[in-house]
Amino acid sequence: MRSLPRAECTFYLGGTRLSVHSSVLLLLVWAVLSGRGWEAVILGGALFTHEMAHYIALRGYGLALTGIQILPFGARMQISGTSGRPDVEAPVALAGPLNNFMLLGLGLLLGSAGWGEGYLWDFFLAVNLALALFNLIPALPLDGGRMLRSYLSEGLGVARASRIMADWGICWGVLLVAVAAYLGIAFGLYLWALCLVGVILFVTAVAEKRDAPVVPLGNLYRRRPGRRREVPPPIEHLSAYGEETVVNVSQRLGSYGYAVIWVLDRNLKIMGKVTEDDLRRAVSAGEADEPLRKLLG
Repeated sequence: MRSLPRAECTFYLGGTRLSVHSSVLLLLVWAVLSGRGWEAVILGGALFTHEMAHYIALRGYGLALTGIQILPFGARMQISGTSGRPDVEAPVALAGPLNNFMLLGLGLLLGSAGWGEGYLWDFFLAVNLALALFNLIPALPLDGGRMLRSYLSEGLGVARASRIMADWGICWGVLLVAVAAYLGIAFGLYLWALCLVGVILFVTAVAEKRDAPVVPLGNLYRRRPGRRREVPPPIEHLSAYGEETVVNVSQRLGSYGYAVIWVLDRNLKIMGKVTEDDLRRAVSAGEADEPLRKLLG
């Protein structure tokens, strides 16, 4: 199961999968060759603080970042155990746009005091406004889609809510490409960046829709067991109570190591252990909602 498109440069830092979409690298090269290096720095800084706001929020909830993909309009984060929890997913998703609104407000305040002016200053304000508004669009993989998905999942279930929000993402991607094409044909205004963002939004939304059935299972199906390695992956040790369900434990898995789960009773005594392969077999057998102790045999 692939959760992220392959058009990317990927590496691992600890247990976190980091990837940069190839379009980001192309945009950086274009910015440098066209003499827009400072614009690239400002955009990169706005994106960095946007994602750092997400990271600070998720760490505030004691959650783990298991994967991140850098995109031209932000990043797709894989966060263990947030999907379908409005009390967690919505605030974490909101943190990014809120950060850009704060930077915009600070910029306007400094500008009114005469501390900022000129093209680059206006570009800084425009970038933060655009990032905030664009990411609030109610469509996956954008922050607005994650916020709305978390609330819809209470009545529809995480998988169905994810499909709906991914369909909205697909529609928005098509719309952006269509708008860019119309402006180019009708007015000779060729907004290649808008077209590129629309294409990437469409592709990532398709990936979100493909992954929708296994979103509740966290990283259980986000591994690449068939990929050849020079050395085996590290063992990821977890503990869980015997009455916890398979799906709940699956949400806590990281994205890189091989998971071994120690099953405990309420007195914290070890009942046995299961592996991520045991979890997959249970899910395939329709036992995702069964307690973990039933896997002990």
